[in-house]
Amino acid sequence: MATGQSNDPPCVPISEDDLDEHTRSFRSLLRDRLKKKYHSSDSTYYVPMKLYPKEFKHPKKEIQGQAKQSVMDLKDKLKDFLKDESVVEYDDLFKPCPITNEDVRAVLMKGLPGIGKTTAVQKFVLDWAEGRTHQDITFVLPFSLTELSLLKTNKCSLKQLLNLIFPELMDTDTLNHARVLFVLEDLDKCRLKLKFWNTISCGDPEKKLPLSELLVNLLRGDFFPKAQIWLTSSPEECDFIPSKYVQRVVEIQGLDDVEWEEYIRRAVCDSSVAATAIIHVKSSHNLYFMRNLPGFCQIAATVLEEAITKTPDTELPLTLTEMYTHFLLIQMRKQAIHQQAAANLRKTDAEEILKLGKLAWHTLENDSLTVFEADLRNSNMAASVAAELSQRWPALFKEKELTQGKVYQFSFQSIQSYLSALYVAVNYEPSKGNVLHYTLAERAEQLLKLQGAPRKMHERAIDKASRSKKGKLDFFLIFLIGISAGPSYKDLSCFLPDSCKRGKLEKIVPYILKKTESGAALNESVTLVRCLEELNVSCSVDKSQAESQRKGEDDFTPSEWSALVKTLLASEDQQRVLDLREYPIPEMAFAKLLPVIKNSSVLKLCECADTCWMLLATALRSPSNNIRELDIKHHFIREQAFNLLSEGLKSPNCKVEILRTPHSGHDSLTLALLSNPSHLRELNLSIVYTVTEKTVEDLGRLLVDPAAHLKKLSLPFIGRLPVNIFKMLATALSSSTCSLKELDLNHSYSLRDDESPIALLSAGLGDSCCQLRVLR
Repeated sequence: MATGQSNDPPCVPISEDDLDEHTRSFRSLLRDRLKKKYHSSDSTYYVPMKLYPKEFKHPKKEIQGQAKQSVMDLKDKLKDFLKDESVVEYDDLFKPCPITNEDVRAVLMKGLPGIGKTTAVQKFVLDWAEGRTHQDITFVLPFSLTELSLLKTNKCSLKQLLNLIFPELMDTDTLNHARVLFVLEDLDKCRLKLKFWNTISCGDPEKKLPLSELLVNLLRGDFFPKAQIWLTSSPEECDFIPSKYVQRVVEIQGLDDVEWEEYIRRAVCDSSVAATAIIHVKSSHNLYFMRNLPGFCQIAATVLEEAITKTPDTELPLTLTEMYTHFLLIQMRKQAIHQQAAANLRKTDAEEILKLGKLAWHTLENDSLTVFEADLRNSNMAASVAAELSQRWPALFKEKELTQGKVYQFSFQSIQSYLSALYVAVNYEPSKGNVLHYTLAERAEQLLKLQGAPRKMHERAIDKASRSKKGKLDFFLIFLIGISAGPSYKDLSCFLPDSCKRGKLEKIVPYILKKTESGAALNESVTLVRCLEELNVSCSVDKSQAESQRKGEDDFTPSEWSALVKTLLASEDQQRVLDLREYPIPEMAFAKLLPVIKNSSVLKLCECADTCWMLLATALRSPSNNIRELDIKHHFIREQAFNLLSEGLKSPNCKVEILRTPHSGHDSLTLALLSNPSHLRELNLSIVYTVTEKTVEDLGRLLVDPAAHLKKLSLPFIGRLPVNIFKMLATALSSSTCSLKELDLNHSYSLRDDESPIALLSAGLGDSCCQLRVLR
């Protein structure tokens, strides 16, 4: 493995004249093949990648214990919080590390299912094949690790494997004298057990090895040491790769606040319909939570465009279950039109959907999106039936042609979870445990007759989801609760038999609240709160608030919050002022009104919990935020709150022009303003008791920074204003780069006569560079 600076000449585009005849021939055939393979895919819109240092670890988020369960989803919303990040362009993916100048041999790209990894690979490969980028690479050899699971042989050589997947390649020696990139997709779907420490090194591409050992030797660099490797995987399934074999880790984190709106606008033809759809997604907490997933945006665009244009008088789906139910019904209507069939044929369609649901549930339990031949056998489904279902329901279930055969995949993980939930809701039998299966302890209780009445479906599902690893059943649980007891129940009548009774809120809600109050883990609490929102139930679990006689925002249902958000977003008020001090529970208001906060021009708030400061920082870091004035009314703010606020203020996306805030001697605020000085025009620091030398120094640097345009500075002070502040101001006013026009030094205690403000500032005020017009 190459380390340090490479002795090879700089990479330049390779001319066909510089290659021998066989290499030129193979490169041409490979380009043609990849164009055909990837041109039909939608890779025109790709998701930016976030680059992290190799040693990066996610920082721990501190969530205050008194914060409500309904805002516990901060861990997911703020997963990017407080870390350095930069966007990696595809052209720079394999460039040496700018800090260490270390060559990048292997890149690991992580991302949740459906976040855009496959699209990223498709764009990269297609750009290379069509001559747009990365022309310094001689060969790009992409193959799916899913395909290795289909190989019938237990052993083969690397040469045999490459010739099997790329029959145009006649001789592996060609690869020894060229720059090669192996693109290994879907590491998380590979069913081979990779043991890096127990595998003997082998560099002979003609020696037959078990497939797992062959793959390990390729990843370690034993085969083709100069070849580069690009791996894709879900975040949880790549920890077993030793870090020394990976030089760069990138993570696709989905669409940001600008990109998801652009995605909707591209997908919806009418711009006014797209604008309405965007506002609607922002108005629903559960829908807005999903906006970073391209798959969800595609589904939302399809559903909302049809609902707004064809049935404008009907209510738009507010919950996640309603959105996916509408999407399913749209597919069924399309199928009926295609067949020129009457509505009575929907029963047949429903039976087919439930077959897909059974298959979805089986693969979901096995933590896989891909359906192999063995999965079909275990679900008692013939391969011909799976092929027919993929043709009839392509928006839900797709056939994927590989060199070694066929596999099937559900369109998105959320589709798989929805179909699984529908299947379980229809087929659950309390007395048997049925599709949810009984645990060993539950079976023992049955045998010993320790259990009373059969457990309700929602209880068993919640317990099963809490035991699942990596939250793989979170979506399933949300959909199951929404299908069985939410607003979508009536729309799914064609699926649900007469024996399937609608879940009772008075049974489900108390059980969920009990679980949230029993010290559930953070991710589990987030999922349970989202389940409540699927039922349009208030998410407050604070007993003292629930007992309050006053109607407050803690009593709002999700639909009421949605109506409030939609009203505020659609307001024609040009000033767009949002005063969060009017809300009794800031944590709740911050979580529910986050889209409104980002859209507001003027934001007023007071001291609140750390969760609020985290959300405010998130809003300031958002590319689409419109916050221009920030007014914090409080006599004292804790250091942790200042640190969180500063993270937002220093973001390049923060464009605050007016900042009014108390200052308690913490240096992080002025450092943040120095990091992003170009937008600030007015600064009011209510200094409390003390100010450090560092703060004075940083404030002076801010005033004379050529990139800064600060026009008004107010420094009201409780106590004696330090002399060094006046000296700093005098120096700054004498600078030609200081833009200050108005200075307010109102304070409680006067200085001595020999230390009057005018005397201390006289040197600066009399300087020809001084632009000051107002002094208080």
